[in-house]
Amino acid sequence: MRFLNNDIHKSIKEEIERQIAGVCASKEEIERKIADVRASIPILTVYGDQPRFSPPLWNDLSLAIQNPSQPVNYSIEAQMANGVSAAEVLIKASLILSRSHQQTLELLGWDNIMVEAQQDSFPLPAGQNRQNYFVDMDIAYWLTGLADRITLINAAERHGVKVSRFLDFGSSSGRVLRHFPRIGVSESYGSDICLQDVEWARLHLPGVTIVQGLSTPPIPFEDNFFDLIHAGSVFTHIAEFEDSWLCELRRILKPGGLAYLTIHPERIWAEMSSPDHILTRLLLSAPHRVEPPYQTFTLDSVQGPMPSPRVVFRLMTYPVNNTNVVHSDVWIAERWGRIFELVERIPKAHGDHQDAIVLRKRG
Repeated sequence: MRFLNNDIHKSIKEEIERQIAGVCASKEEIERKIADVRASIPILTVYGDQPRFSPPLWNDLSLAIQNPSQPVNYSIEAQMANGVSAAEVLIKASLILSRSHQQTLELLGWDNIMVEAQQDSFPLPAGQNRQNYFVDMDIAYWLTGLADRITLINAAERHGVKVSRFLDFGSSSGRVLRHFPRIGVSESYGSDICLQDVEWARLHLPGVTIVQGLSTPPIPFEDNFFDLIHAGSVFTHIAEFEDSWLCELRRILKPGGLAYLTIHPERIWAEMSSPDHILTRLLLSAPHRVEPPYQTFTLDSVQGPMPSPRVVFRLMTYPVNNTNVVHSDVWIAERWGRIFELVERIPKAHGDHQDAIVLRKRG
């Protein structure tokens, strides 16, 4: 037994000596390891005194609230000073809009649009505080929100819904929401994940109520509350929590109420084979991964059929709000159709590359 104990002690001693030898590295080796650890610190910790990104808010905290522009009527009148009519100013601004927006505005009439502009006394957000929609083109930015409001109300009327409570889910700084109090909607609400846009809207749009949203449900409204919910270019960027959010929007809709949600539809997949397509240009401008097949995106990724009923493109250099999603017709019918009644599809409802899906809460 004594010899056995000696053998055990010897083996333990040898193991300890091997571990000591591994620890006692050269000075150069120690300095190299220290350098490796220091290099990893920015990845493992926050940036500076404040965290730069907030995953629950899905938001870049480094953005700032900028001073607003004057109400849209000031921009229109400034261009009228050059001797052109209000209608000419509005028509010129509308030329860069999608054809569906142009048609909606033409039906309303330029004189009626000018009346709407004169009634809108709210300032306009700077480009950084409106998700870079029509930066430095205030009139065009304002017109798109007006056109979307008209389209939403028309959809509600077609399906027999009177709108007294409206939610703009993903309202940003109020591009669409600002146009609702003028038409007698009793209560207009917005929700967004961007801290700065929410704060801007709270400061400058006193006629509406804005709540701070998160990247995951719930949203702070009671059951069966809204007649109409709009989500423009929102589900185009929701990857992990799509079903959760569809169920949450159903919860807060009244029975028979409508959800008007825009998507990147299957029809654009073939169009994306061109490097000039708006979404393809975005994907090629920075490293993205296509999921599935979980590979780096290249132009070859969109040369064949869709690899899955839903495809996610994920920006690899940015940790939050970093996805674009394309939905197939089958996905919408099977997955969304389980949660809502599908009542209408509106092609090219949000630019030429997004369709609207109009959904009704059953019951």
